Amino acid sequence: MYECRNCGGNLKFDIANQKLFCEFCGTMEDPYNVYKERDAEESAQYEVTVFTCPQCGGEILSEDTTAATFCNFCGAATILDSRLSKERRPHHIIPFTKTREDCRKAYAKMVKRAIFAPKELRDEGHIEKFRGIYMPYWIYSFETKGTVFFDGSKSRQKGDYLITRHYTMQSNVDAAYNGIAYDASSAFSDNLSGAIAPFFLEKEKPFTPSFLSGFYADTSDVDSYVYEEEAQDMVMEDGAKQISKNAVCSRFQVKQGKNRNSLKKALQPTQTVKELAMLPVWFLAYRKDDRVAYAVVNGQTGKAAASYFSGASGLCMCLCVDCPVVRPDEKGVRRRR
Repeated sequence: MYECRNCGGNLKFDIANQKLFCEFCGTMEDPYNVYKERDAEESAQYEVTVFTCPQCGGEILSEDTTAATFCNFCGAATILDSRLSKERRPHHIIPFTKTREDCRKAYAKMVKRAIFAPKELRDEGHIEKFRGIYMPYWIYSFETKGTVFFDGSKSRQKGDYLITRHYTMQSNVDAAYNGIAYDASSAFSDNLSGAIAPFFLEKEKPFTPSFLSGFYADTSDVDSYVYEEEAQDMVMEDGAKQISKNAVCSRFQVKQGKNRNSLKKALQPTQTVKELAMLPVWFLAYRKDDRVAYAVVNGQTGKAAASYFSGASGLCMCLCVDCPVVRPDEKGVRRRR
């Protein structure tokens, strides 16, 4: 926990002021200027990792991916620093800018349009249970520079014959794609994370654990290679789309069939950067019998999405606008729209 230098109280990140705040004496601190003297002490018992609260000595049980949580006995916000190892430590973070009240309003606005939503999702008692979680995301950046060669062709009809001439096209490319984000937690549905995208990564800040104080946080348990090919394919597809709009490329049928595939392959990125980031999400989960409901709100933009799963049919009913969810994610299957 982060202790107030004036009264020893628990400092927690205040969204409105974007600083650490002590609710006992009102002290505010810059997140980059505070240091933690005491941490939750880690021990292994019965193959379960147990942390001891530095404030009251109570035991804190957590999932293997938990990086920030609260003590069940005294409520102190606790950062589990040992979980933020070199391999799992994020490079950047986007602090919460939407408060719990902002979250409630965004959620209420979304549910108001969902006339077939189950009553559980409208229950005021459950809406109060939204909790702020920093979710891990892999951020990819790609770069393509230099001369690329790809196929082109021209066709004309002569009598009963179609005559096609094939050409080798050449183009100089200088393209960069930055900030392609994929969630790095297997517990977070790709459909829901995609529905509340995008985050504006130009607002990101260098990571320091103090931003997590007062919130929950998960560490990554999905390797970067899981999404790398998909992100790279998206970059190549967009690059091919942009180049094929050129008048010369249109004349040589570059955007069609094998020619397009040749162009896309030629645009293979020459450099890839992968970094971990913590991004803010308000999260709600509710279960009743065989029905599970989920709701998430983007902690930066306020964009909301929700879905509920029927145990009898196995179908997902999505409440967010323009979201192609048709069934729940299967464990271990990663999908992105």
